[in-house]
Amino acid sequence: MQVKVSEPSMFERTLEVTVDADQVEGAYKKAFSRAVSRLALPGFRKGKVPAPMAKKYIGDENLGSDVVEMVVPTAYTVALKENRLNPISQPRWELVQRERGKELVFKVSFEVRPQIEVQDYKQVALKNEKHEITDEVVNQAVDEIRGRRSSLEDITEARPLQANDMALVDYQSTLDGEVVEGGAATNYLMEFKPEHFIPGFVDKLVGLEQGQERDFDITFPPEYPNEKLAGKEVHFHFKLNQIKERKLPELNEEFVKSVTPHTTVDAFVADVREQLETNTERRLREQVAVKIIDKLLPQVSNEMVPRSLHQYRTNVELRRRLQQFQQAGLSPERYLQDRNVTQQQWMNELQVMGMLEARVEILLESIAEKENLEPSDEEIEELITVEARNRGVSVQQLRQALEAEGGQTMIRYALLRAKVMDFLFDNANVEYVAPGELTEEAAAEAAPAEEGAKKPAKGKKVKGAEDAPAGEEASAAGEESKPKGKKAKAAPAEEGAAAPTEEGGEEGKPKAKRARKKSDAEE
Repeated sequence: MQVKVSEPSMFERTLEVTVDADQVEGAYKKAFSRAVSRLALPGFRKGKVPAPMAKKYIGDENLGSDVVEMVVPTAYTVALKENRLNPISQPRWELVQRERGKELVFKVSFEVRPQIEVQDYKQVALKNEKHEITDEVVNQAVDEIRGRRSSLEDITEARPLQANDMALVDYQSTLDGEVVEGGAATNYLMEFKPEHFIPGFVDKLVGLEQGQERDFDITFPPEYPNEKLAGKEVHFHFKLNQIKERKLPELNEEFVKSVTPHTTVDAFVADVREQLETNTERRLREQVAVKIIDKLLPQVSNEMVPRSLHQYRTNVELRRRLQQFQQAGLSPERYLQDRNVTQQQWMNELQVMGMLEARVEILLESIAEKENLEPSDEEIEELITVEARNRGVSVQQLRQALEAEGGQTMIRYALLRAKVMDFLFDNANVEYVAPGELTEEAAAEAAPAEEGAKKPAKGKKVKGAEDAPAGEEASAAGEESKPKGKKAKAAPAEEGAAAPTEEGGEEGKPKAKRARKKSDAEE
């Protein structure tokens, strides 16, 4: 067999495959035998017609399709393996010659993921904040666990509302005199932690006494996720019904045994510290790796992305978003309505995201190829086994589902992504700084260069633009292996209404709706 490979572009490949005449003749004979076994003539049982007589009814023209089916797929697979090609698109076929007695020749064209020579991906110098796991942090985590078993009780002393209190309230939010959709609730349980809301919101309510009502206006930040409210002044009416306090269970051996496998308080606290350190290290590694990807990504331009890979990544992003909506009980129509965008605008956004994800994939795959970081079959099987256990299905059932959905490819990519990001972190030159220092540094760089002139913050880009930060790009590319950070709790009317919270964003909307449903149930 002979194979000629041509490269019309950096990601297009065309194979011209020539199969030996002897092999083709063998396929014709085998096809003839199969045809005879199916032939039925008067006076003969099916499959028992003598070959000389059968030839009168079975000509070469009747066998051509069977010959192609026997020869071409095998030859194509061998040609791909010999030339180390991995198509990412459906092949386009052209049968050049299949005449009996001659070589069989066919051409096949497809797209491949381009391999690029990534420059300077080792010893990348950067800064990153590093959070220390102090005793205070551990105690806060322990109290959060205790909080899951806490009870809410009415406060006994008569005092006004304070920051960090919990309270039952009635509220209504209006914009230009109209009640904001979903922006009202009765006897709603709120936790008045300032960090959960837009700046100044809690201050407007501190000092309110039980049974008292208060009206105030507050302007939402221009970058607020709900575009209907972003930058707008919203009027709120609040009534304080009852201040509550959370009673935590005592931290003793009885409590520890009820929530963990441990038997002593010391062992429980040590385990909490270890988990915090593990999660912090995981997030740190991801943050650093994402920053490195951000630095390297300009080496992959849009022109380097095959159309099929762009479309695949766009579809993956679409499925991911729809799955989030389904889990949250949020319809795509409601999502578009809350954002005040059309379906076509949203699809355009997904196309941009798909392009970004495709560029990240090319970058990571190229580094993996260079550093031999390809996931092994054993690693893939191990992850499938773990996932099957998590889903409560057999490995065989999950494997069948993955094959039907193309999920095994995603599992392989998630493993590859994790390997490459670990490699980038391990080979980086990182300077660690205290939390907040990078923010101060960016603010200093963003200070006006001259009076009346403003200098943009370094690295600040518009989300959704062609050169969006890699942190945004990598978030969906490897969602399976991405550590999940802790989310702030929800604010009053989080279903897209006038919820004065910093939490959420487009990806935070589904979580907000779940929180709202829970609050309604607790009333």
